[in-house]
Amino acid sequence: MEQYYARICWNSKGWRFPSGDIGGLKEKSNAGRDGFGHEEWLFNISKFQGYHYSFLQPVSNSYRKMSGKTIDVLLWTINPAKLRVQVGEIKNCQVLTDGQKKEAFEHYKKAGWLKLMGDDVARVNGKKDEWSYGMFNIRFRPTDAIQYDEPFPVAKPTDRIATLKMYKLVPGNRSDVDTQWIVRTRQGSTTIPSPRAYTRSVSQGGTVDPYHPVLQAELMKLLQEQFGNDNVVRESGWVDITVSTGKKRMLIEIKTYPVAKRAIREALGQILEYAYFHSDPQSPTQTVDAELFIVAPGSADEKASAYLNLLRDKFHIPVQYCQFESSGALPDAFTTTKQKVLPKGVYRDKDGILTLTWDAIVDNQDNHAFPVIHKKRKQ
Repeated sequence: MEQYYARICWNSKGWRFPSGDIGGLKEKSNAGRDGFGHEEWLFNISKFQGYHYSFLQPVSNSYRKMSGKTIDVLLWTINPAKLRVQVGEIKNCQVLTDGQKKEAFEHYKKAGWLKLMGDDVARVNGKKDEWSYGMFNIRFRPTDAIQYDEPFPVAKPTDRIATLKMYKLVPGNRSDVDTQWIVRTRQGSTTIPSPRAYTRSVSQGGTVDPYHPVLQAELMKLLQEQFGNDNVVRESGWVDITVSTGKKRMLIEIKTYPVAKRAIREALGQILEYAYFHSDPQSPTQTVDAELFIVAPGSADEKASAYLNLLRDKFHIPVQYCQFESSGALPDAFTTTKQKVLPKGVYRDKDGILTLTWDAIVDNQDNHAFPVIHKKRKQ
């Protein structure tokens, strides 16, 4: 199957509808002129005859040559930070014939889809002429579309797409694709970050909360004093801070919210994904013995503490919340928690009897057992 790189315009809403970003980027293209791109509905899946019909500007620029072909497409874009990022791929993408374009146009017009698209354009103050059948030029089965998760992989300066500019279909060289078009694992660093606002070099660009790097820098320095410089890294696999002690990992997600409940809400899904969702078997965060820490300036009230106790006791999620402010001391959770391994056996817990069928970790701080595999019954 022929494979092609295809640039699409930037969209911060997952290419489900126009996001309004393109107008502010002052891009010299049809999308920049009109304030939206037709590919901004690329992943707003609606099926006709089992296919999703959509548009790619690079296909339009090579339409006569490509019409009727089936190709694999590697999708990339330039984000607001001016970085080239990989956003997804479409396998078995069919370039429409004129007859298929007209058939799709009539179907979506009758179904009211074109009116909805017009409303989407109006919401971002885009400029639109009358819709025509040229607004569709590809179709694919939804199962053949792969949209990468954020943060999108950033191209290296030596990557093929680093040299591409315009909205053109560019053939992919197999060796380049195999070595460059991959979701790379982000490598960590033991250097203390610069405690100032910065532009995030990932999917959304823009300025990051300046308080976040301050907390990250100060907490990382204290942790390195406690555990050693080489055992404390930042941004390994996108985790704010990872502490390694033997086979054990402490994964730390930092939030700047002054209210603990909001910090927990924002961080919990992230840190669970970092610890347990592994698309890459070589992920540096992949470990069975992971302890999860959510760190923020706000103090945890009684309800927030009860919520975390519930997660630990009922669902055996080893997560803790730590209050940490700028110029503060290292939270007790990182200084007083010492782990020991208990053998298989029967141990008493406040909820009843725990029969451990595998080795378990006991946290001395609150004397809770966290078995890997267990059976539990009430007294």
